[in-house]
Order: sequence, then C-alpha cells, then structure tokens
Amino acid sequence: MGIGSPSNGALVAQSSIAGRRSRQVSAERSSEGFIFNDLSPHMHHDVLNMLDDRYSAFLGRIDMDHELPGWMSLVPLTDSQMIKPTQSGQAMDVIRDRHQTLEFALFIASQLLGGKNQCTGMLFEGPKDEDLRNFPSIELLYWMLNDIETNKFGSYVKDYFRHVSKETLKHMGLSILLGTATPPEALLYTICINSVAYKFLNTVAAIESDGLLAQSLRNSALLYRETAQRCLRRIPLFTESSLSLLQAILCGIFLYQGSGDASTCQELTKTACRVCMDIGLYPGSSDLHDSSEEEYYCFMWCYILDRNYAWKLGRPRMLTVESDLRVDPATSRVTISSLLLIYLQLAKVQDTMIPFLVNCSIGDNTVFLSFTSIGAQLLRDMDAIRRNIDQINSPSPSWTGLDVNSEIATLNFSYHSIMTSILYLHQIAPGEATIETCLTSARQELQALITICESSDTQKTVAYLHWTLLYYPITACFALFCNAVATCHSGDFQILKAVANCLAHSGTMSQPIATMQNLFQQFVALSKCFFVDESLSLDIPDGNMSALQSQMQLGFQPLDGGIPHYSRVQLHSPSGFDSSFTHGPLLDSIGEVVGSVAFSPPQETLQGHGGLYDNFLVSNQPGSE
Repeated sequence: MGIGSPSNGALVAQSSIAGRRSRQVSAERSSEGFIFNDLSPHMHHDVLNMLDDRYSAFLGRIDMDHELPGWMSLVPLTDSQMIKPTQSGQAMDVIRDRHQTLEFALFIASQLLGGKNQCTGMLFEGPKDEDLRNFPSIELLYWMLNDIETNKFGSYVKDYFRHVSKETLKHMGLSILLGTATPPEALLYTICINSVAYKFLNTVAAIESDGLLAQSLRNSALLYRETAQRCLRRIPLFTESSLSLLQAILCGIFLYQGSGDASTCQELTKTACRVCMDIGLYPGSSDLHDSSEEEYYCFMWCYILDRNYAWKLGRPRMLTVESDLRVDPATSRVTISSLLLIYLQLAKVQDTMIPFLVNCSIGDNTVFLSFTSIGAQLLRDMDAIRRNIDQINSPSPSWTGLDVNSEIATLNFSYHSIMTSILYLHQIAPGEATIETCLTSARQELQALITICESSDTQKTVAYLHWTLLYYPITACFALFCNAVATCHSGDFQILKAVANCLAHSGTMSQPIATMQNLFQQFVALSKCFFVDESLSLDIPDGNMSALQSQMQLGFQPLDGGIPHYSRVQLHSPSGFDSSFTHGPLLDSIGEVVGSVAFSPPQETLQGHGGLYDNFLVSNQPGSE
C-alpha cells in the first residue's frame, strides 16, 4: 500500500460510521444517559463492587461546567498515571457497570505493563572474559566509510549515522584493528563501530533486490548488534565522561529501543544526558555554533530522547536547556534533513508540555485550566509541523534506504500521539467541551499503527512497533477503549479489535509486543459485552463502497462520531488533520482489517498471568493486608 493511500484512512472513517449506528443502539437501551449504565441483561446481576469510590469521589469534584465526560477523567496521559497500585477495599467477582469496567481496565494495564518501568537489563555487568569476535573486518569498515555519505543512501537515513562522524568511525575502526586502542577505548569503540555496522547492513538490505541476500545481511547485522549490547553492559560504572562515552551510550539506546527494551533505554538516556552535561555539550554552557556536526547530533539526540521519555513517563527533564535558547542547528556546518527536523520540532512541543505532566494525577483539573494559556500556541505549532509532514509525504530519493511506508506511518503515529495529548488537555478547558477532535486524533494514531503492521516483513515491522507502541504512551488506546465502553461506539471497538489482530503475529517475535497485544485483547474482551451485536459489521449495501462514501460525506454530525467540525474549537486543528476522512475511495471493509481473533475473558488472562487476578481478589478482601 503506497503512502497517502486513500485506504489508510478507511478504518478511521468507517469507525465514525459505526459509531453513529452504535450510539443509536445505546440510546435505545437507556433513557438515563450514555455513561455508567448497567451491563446488558445477559450479564450476571448478583455482583460485588470491584473497587472503592476513589474515582467516583474524584468525578464529583470536577467542575462540570466544563462539560467534561466522566470517563475522560480516567484516561492516563503518562505511564506514571497509569501504573499505580490499586487501593480497593472490596473484592470483585463480576464487573457491574461501565464505570467499574474502566477502573478494572486501568488495573489490568497497571498489572500487565507495570514491569515495563523496571529496567530489565543489567546496564553494567562488569568485566567478563568473552570473545568479542563479531567485529567488522577491514573490508566492511572500508565499505561503510565509502558508502555512508554517498548518493546510494537518501538524505533521511544519512542523519542516523551523523552522531559518529566518518573521521571518528575511521579512527575507531583502525584503532581496534591495529591494536592501538586502550582497553577502555576499545570497549567504547566496539559499541560504536558495531552499532554503525548494524544500521549500515540493514540500510543496504533495504535497497537490495535479492531477498535471500538481503536477509543474509540482516542476519549478520544481528550479530554485530549482540556484540555491541554485550559491550555496553561491560562499561565500568565510573567511566570518565567523554564524547566517545556519549556516542557509545547513544548507540546503545538505538539498539535497545529497536530490540524492545524501552526500560533500559530510559535509564541509558538519563546517563547520556548526564554525560552531555558533564562535557558541556548543551546550549548555555558551550556555543553549539562552534560545535562539530557529530557533537551537535549527540546533543540533539539527547534532547529528543530525554524530552520523549520525560513526556511519556511524566518525569522531570534530565537535560537542562533554558527555554529561550535555541536547540536547532544554526550553522551551515551541520547538515540535517527535513525528517529529523520534524522529530526535533515534535520534541520541542513535548518539552513545553512536560511541566503539566510531571507529578500530575489522572484528571487533575488544575492542570487542565493552566494548560489553556499555551494550548492554542501548541496547536499552531502542530499545524506547522503537519504542513512539514505533508511536504515529505510522498516517495522521493530522500527516502532511499528506508521503508517509506513504515516511516511515514511512524511519523504520523508520533504526530497524533502528541496531538491526542494536546487536545485532551486543551479541549476540556472552559468553553471547549467537544472531545471528538481528541478521539479523531487517537483513531488516526492507531490507524498509523495498523499501517505499520501491513508490511510483510515481520522482523522490520517489530522494529517499527518498538519505536512507536513502546516509545510513546498508550493514551490513544485507552481513550478509544473508554469511549467504546462509555458510549457504545462500535467504530472504536473495531479499531481496538483490528490493532489486537495486527499485533498478534508480531508478538511471536517480541515479548513486549506480545504484552501490548494482550492488553488490547483484554480491552476488547471487557468492552464487547456492552454491544448487542458483537459482530458490529457495517451496513454496506451489496458491497457498494461508493454508497458508504456517500454516507460518510453526507450523514454525520460531530457528536455522532463523524467528521468533527474543528471550527467549533477555539483554534482550528492543524490543516489536513481530517484529510483521510474525505479523500479517495475506501478500499477495504472493516471486517477485512479486523479478521478473527479469539479474545479471552480478562479474568482468564489475569489468572494465567502470574496469579494476578487471584492476588487482586485476595488483597482486596476486607481486613486483608
């Protein structure tokens, strides 16, 4: 499927159609409002309360003049908001109503993902007598030095090599091959050289037409990655800060995030930022105008990584940069592509949001009110970023060496992940009660994830999922789940099913992705009991997709899950934000995307997940300790 293919927005558009239909069903089932109703009659009625009234008490304190739907207060924006121990005082056998369903989903997410905040790998193992035989030969070193900066690769992928310059790469490689490097130097150089070799061979494989040869290159690359990661764990704890150490740590971050170990990357990023500060490589300490290109790239990667992890986790920044100082390159000596500049611009937006997320609890109304002052400016910034994305959203020689479809989908995922958080905070301020723009962004975020999974190369898909699903918070996932439960929005339910289905295959190659797939699966299992018709197929007369498109264009109002009127928001959302809803034919029915997945009841999954469900019941019995 090509970039900008009309079908890329089909699932999101169809979800709006299904949403309108399911809301009608929901309205018929209750005359008391659309939220926190009892389950459908086929569910068991003799149930116990699952959790205490802490969320209910909180909802009572919210200023309802803001027209904030109660379920929105349960949507976590950061990992720290989601992963907190439950404080229930009662047992739970069956979930009674929608409110408790949302609370129980938070509990499931906390249990399944709580361990992800623990560093899973040993950052420092200490010296071991291991044979580091997987080091690039002089021939491979020569090949890399001659090809990395040539026109064989596009400008976008070249940026991923610039934190280790060609001259430094040559010095490091020859120092090891000729035996002139000291043992501490050899360790750092090995990490850098092997990391570059890993990226280089995968880039060559991306443009290689012979499939068997390309796979052989990727297999060799994995050996270099393994050696680099092993060397990284052998760096002495008190190694003196230096540019080489910073380069080695950054190389390790790229390798570990690509491998799915986000927790280790978060710890390594803290270390990288400390080293960056120690050697004075940041605005205000040294003038970046006088820095070399590789020095600037090292600072820039620290800035981008630190801002993202701080924004995702809800923690303070590690790399100190005054707000009035520039972080973008201001010298002709630094070459940077449009793609990386977009990621740098997104990091600046994240940097502005971090103070509103640190130590912030779910649904903190004070944060919502204070965010109003900057929300409009952030939306203008995101509008400019959207235009920049649209300018590179087509095949060109600049993409050579990268999977263009997956890269654009990853960029869209990143954009909508940040946009969803902005709209969540901004639209629930006084006078901005419409939440459909926030939900639309969340839908497009998960649609981008589905696009990534469309690739036939599972190994490559897993790597992209590690840089999206594990790199950003799951706000969009939880927002659509909450909306599906609270409003019977079948379109959002279908999106959750589609994502769970897409992740099923990739989960066989990555335990972190398998955990995320499990979470989506439980969200589907928890929400499907609120729908009369669990098949939730769309009404498409005789497969007539043009008729469906006509319904899309003519039949919707924002509150029915259709195309939102952004003019009702104080500031219009970014240009092109809803383009996928209104352009091009719809190629696939939603049923083709969803497929068939066996969704286990959440209780069964938790019972098979280390006895978590049983522990929850026991720990919440009255008088338990």
